[in-house]
Amino acid sequence: MANDAFDADLIVIGSGVMGGIVASQVAKAGKKVIILEAGPRVDRREIVETFRNAPVKLSLANAKLQGAGSPFPSMPWAPSTYGDYLQYEGPVKYNTSYLRVVGGTTWHFGSALWRMIPNDFKIQSLYGRGRDWPIGYDDLEQYYNKAELELGVTGMDGQDESGQGGHPMPPRTMPFPMKQLNSSYMFTTLAEKLSVGGFNPVLEPHGRASRPYGNRPVCAGNNNCNPVCPIGAKYDGSQHIDLAERHGAKLLDNSPVYKVEAGEDGKITAVWYKKPDNSEHRLTARYFVLAAYGIESAKLLLISTSDKYPNGIANSSDQVGRNLMDHTGISMNMLTKEDIWPGEGPTELLVYLNQRDGAFRKDYPSYKIKVRNTVPTSPDDRRLHQEGHHGLQARRDDPPVFGPFAQLGDRLRTAAARRKPRHAIEDQVRRARHPGSGPLLFGDGLLECRPRPWPGRPEQDRPAA
Repeated sequence: MANDAFDADLIVIGSGVMGGIVASQVAKAGKKVIILEAGPRVDRREIVETFRNAPVKLSLANAKLQGAGSPFPSMPWAPSTYGDYLQYEGPVKYNTSYLRVVGGTTWHFGSALWRMIPNDFKIQSLYGRGRDWPIGYDDLEQYYNKAELELGVTGMDGQDESGQGGHPMPPRTMPFPMKQLNSSYMFTTLAEKLSVGGFNPVLEPHGRASRPYGNRPVCAGNNNCNPVCPIGAKYDGSQHIDLAERHGAKLLDNSPVYKVEAGEDGKITAVWYKKPDNSEHRLTARYFVLAAYGIESAKLLLISTSDKYPNGIANSSDQVGRNLMDHTGISMNMLTKEDIWPGEGPTELLVYLNQRDGAFRKDYPSYKIKVRNTVPTSPDDRRLHQEGHHGLQARRDDPPVFGPFAQLGDRLRTAAARRKPRHAIEDQVRRARHPGSGPLLFGDGLLECRPRPWPGRPEQDRPAA
């Protein structure tokens, strides 16, 4: 335990996934831990309600570009990256959207939790690009196991995640903590049809619970993984912060750190932070962990200057804040000849990794094709209204978009008007969809229905008519 010479055994700067895991592990060992977070603690119910009431709902990837903002708070002392907080220089903008709240960016991440494959560690030796890692996959495999248990990763054992459709890859000494979720009708249909062209379907590992895991319920298929899972079935960093606090850790939210102190020997001795009233505070500890996300961590090191460290802390190489990389991507739409009913289950699960690894990496980098599983009716409806099409006229003008949904809406309204029992309305939904497809959440201001059962799951008890 910390003595009077220190405020804590460990101070963690940042309350996201990394800070939360470290803090909880050390707190469980009986050590005194303080966690500093620039942003506020948020309530899931309030975030869900903010998103529910937002007039414009876009996917996270497009929200910043199209000015829709975020349901998460932006505080004067911890501004949101959806505004003008980040100032860009150079020809390419870095359209990041990390969160400054307790729990960090995992609140709104898509939940993909991949392992690297062995060849990723030696791309210079194999393909003449980049640099080889000083360690290999086998050195990290045991730590992948531990991380997956902590995060509660759901995945499919035995599939080839290199995308080649071959033997299991990467090698595993432990199965996934949870079995993969059932594939939706759309994912199953696309996998069957695209396999004819040689595309090997992969269901990505992720952080949505397929069974009760800790305090997380089973994923209910709300199709709202970002910006927020409404029921907490998807992992987010706040869950490890809660665990750390239960073991005695102290969380100081709304406390942005603005300076790191280092002694003459280079050892970190203290950190300074501010509160919303602009008061300044200093804390000492035996050890410090900086886990404030890529940009914020680099910024803090760079602004922590002194006579001995004029370029900032840990920056003798002059590389702190440089070499920032992003995941580039291109969004495309496709049309299908038959209804495939997107919007069932997670917003992302099916990917194609044919170009994950191979000799082509000598000439261009690997990439994945991710199938976005979101319902297009909202943006299409908005487009038609902007073009002057309203009500039934819009359905007649654009039947490929509104045809099946308009028919389904009519059946739901008819059932509601006749005051049919809920299970009878759910049967209407089943008959409106392709046989064998899973749950649909459909809200039109009158009701929401979730038909049961999911594919492959037993029929659940149903109230009497």
